[in-house]
Amino acid sequence: MYGGKLTINEIAEKKFDVAYFPIASLEQHGPHLPTTTDMIITHALAEKIATNINAFMLPVQPFGTNYEHAGDKFSIGLDADIIYEMVLDIALELKRQGFKKLVIHQGSAGLRVLYPLTRHLNALEGIKTVIVKPFELLENDILSTAGNVHACEAETSLMLYIDEKSVKKDKIIDFVPDVSVRYLDFKALTAICPTGVWGNPSHATKEKGRMLFEKSVDVCTQHINEAFAFMEKIGDYSGGREEEYLRGFI
Repeated sequence: MYGGKLTINEIAEKKFDVAYFPIASLEQHGPHLPTTTDMIITHALAEKIATNINAFMLPVQPFGTNYEHAGDKFSIGLDADIIYEMVLDIALELKRQGFKKLVIHQGSAGLRVLYPLTRHLNALEGIKTVIVKPFELLENDILSTAGNVHACEAETSLMLYIDEKSVKKDKIIDFVPDVSVRYLDFKALTAICPTGVWGNPSHATKEKGRMLFEKSVDVCTQHINEAFAFMEKIGDYSGGREEEYLRGFI
C-alpha cells in the first residue's frame, strides 16, 4: 500500500512488516514520452505489488545513475556511490523503525548498483532484502518486436495503458541501432540513437500495455513471496555463521 496516502495513525494500525522502496529515474524518453516515464510506470507497478504483499510503499525515488544519458537536458541522475549510500541509509532507518523485510524495486535499467547493495543488506545489516526488476522476470511473449531498450514498444505500451494522455502518438519514431545494448558501457544512448529511442514504439498498443502490467505484477508478487519464503527457510545469509561473522561489525 502506498504510504503517501496514509496518515501516521493508519500506518501504526496496519503494523507493516515489509517496506517497499521503488527507485526510478528522470531521463529523456524520446520525442513521444515524458521524462517522468520511468517514475510513472514504477509507481503504478509498485503500488499494485506492494498492496499484494501487504507492504508499506515509499514514494518513488526519482533519480537513477543516468550515465547513459549524460549530456541530455533534464536527464538528472546521481553517482552510483551516492545512490548506494542513500538506499543503504534509508534501509537502516526502516530497520530502526521496526521493518523486518525490504523490497527494492528497480524501475530503471541503469541501476545495477542495487544488486551488490541487496547482498550487503542481507549479509551485514539484518534486514531481509529482495530486489525486483520487473522486465527481467518476464518472457517476451507479448511484444511484437525484439530489441526493446528505451522508449520502445514495451515502455510505450505501458504508458498507453497507465497514462495514455501523456503519450504523443504523432511523435513516435522507430529506431534500432546495429550494435548491442552493451555498447551503452562505451557511449551515451543519444550518441548511439540520435532520437533517444531504442526500439519500435510504433508497435505499441494499450492492450499490450495492460498485459505487460498485469503479468509484471503477477511475476513480481510471486518472486518476492518465494524469495522471502526461501530466506525464512534457509536461515541467515552466511549459512549459520552469520552471528560469529558479524562480531567484527557490531
